[in-house]
Formats: sequence, C-alpha cells, structure tokens
Amino acid sequence: MKHADMNKVPPSPDAFAYSDHDVCREKLAEAGFIDVEVSPVPSVFCANSADGFWEEFLQFSVRTPIIMDQQTNEICNAIQTDVADAITQFESDGELAVPMPSFVVSGVKPA
Repeated sequence: MKHADMNKVPPSPDAFAYSDHDVCREKLAEAGFIDVEVSPVPSVFCANSADGFWEEFLQFSVRTPIIMDQQTNEICNAIQTDVADAITQFESDGELAVPMPSFVVSGVKPA
C-alpha cells in the first residue's frame, strides 16, 4: 500500500516477516526445533473481477480495513487502482487467478 499514510495507524509487526524462509527456520530453531523444512504450497486466489478481488482484499487481514479506514477517499482510490492494475496480468477468459504463494514450515521438537 505505497500510497497509504501509515502514520495514521498504530505500529505493528511486519506482516510479511515470515515470508522469508530463513526467518522461519531461525524462529523455529530458537524455539528448539530441529530438521526444519520449508515446503512450498501453490495457492491461487480466484475472483470474477478486480472489484471482487478488492472486496476480498479488504478482508485479507485484520489490519487491512484498519489501514484503509484511516485513509482519504483519494488515497483509497489510488490503492484500489494500483491493485486492479497489478492483477490484470492474471486475468484469463474474464476470470482472475492471482497467485498467492504459500508454504508450510515444519520441524521436530526433540524429546
């Protein structure tokens, strides 16, 4: 949300910190896990339109609507336009199939 004024919302941890596989491995190791593995899980978010995607986007996390509620209409429109522009590349036959890569992190807790 490059347009959002993040000074209008309380600070929070990085929502994408655990997108970094090394961070996941490190945190599990700190918690005492061994043989930590990160396995990709292909995921796709389907929507029938950019507007439909936007409505779901607003519910992706608890924080998203909080951020959006604090922005001006102009900023909200700019963000929505950016999102619509970014996802058009994933449109085929009138449907959107937006990749949303996921992964499972697992480890063994020694006895």
